[in-house]
Amino acid sequence: MRAFLSSPRCVEGQAATTSAAIPTCFRPARGVLRDRPSTYGWGEAFSFFVDFSFEKLYTFYQGLERGMETPAEKIAIMGGTFNPIHYAHLLSAEQVREGLGYEKIVFMPSARPPHKAATHIVSPEHRYQMVCLATAENPCFEVSRMEVERAGPSYTIQTLKDLQTLYGDTAKIGWIIGADSLIEYQIWKDFDEVLARCEMIATTRPNYQLTHVPPAVRNRVTTFRITGVAISATEIRKRIALGHSIRYLVPEPVRDYICLHRLYQ
Repeated sequence: MRAFLSSPRCVEGQAATTSAAIPTCFRPARGVLRDRPSTYGWGEAFSFFVDFSFEKLYTFYQGLERGMETPAEKIAIMGGTFNPIHYAHLLSAEQVREGLGYEKIVFMPSARPPHKAATHIVSPEHRYQMVCLATAENPCFEVSRMEVERAGPSYTIQTLKDLQTLYGDTAKIGWIIGADSLIEYQIWKDFDEVLARCEMIATTRPNYQLTHVPPAVRNRVTTFRITGVAISATEIRKRIALGHSIRYLVPEPVRDYICLHRLYQ
């Protein structure tokens, strides 16, 4: 069973019904009763039914095996510091899942973002717990500890390699980023390989233009417009530090967790 929550689906298979699909050793001696009615003995009758049972069993096995085959999974990863997670993250993930036909969204809290200063970033465990609380009610949302538990900087390329090992080469993996992050593509580690290994999905707000991204990069990225929601983690942290309410900016369980552990104060 996979360590990072996956729900493989079975599809209905059709049993093989032609003798060509059945090995010779499993094919019954058809026509024995018709061809030799007078000399057909109990031994041959027993052999006929044994062979017939083998055919049925083999056909059933083929149908069962086909029914157990799973289609390629289509999984989108939403990475980020989630410091803290808020409603704009959740809305973006749900709209991408529905709009681009992904089966599930896996939230990937970054333990040590390589391009962000550690100032004001709470521990990876706190951020992981908040993401779990925020996504608990959506059965299509999952949370991974992959980057939280991996030592060293949280590079996207390494996470993609680990995900492809986890889900298999047939899985289609998408990676959701904000359009503002795409503008910084030049500082990403092995960005060209990242684009080759996944569908990069840049979420944009209405009237937001990717004019600073070269066409050679922009043409390899799926841009997806989301509902504009003016919420930022920076603003949430500032409000907490000033003693202002963050109600309706984050899910209520996340707000309770922040208050309980006195985060961002």
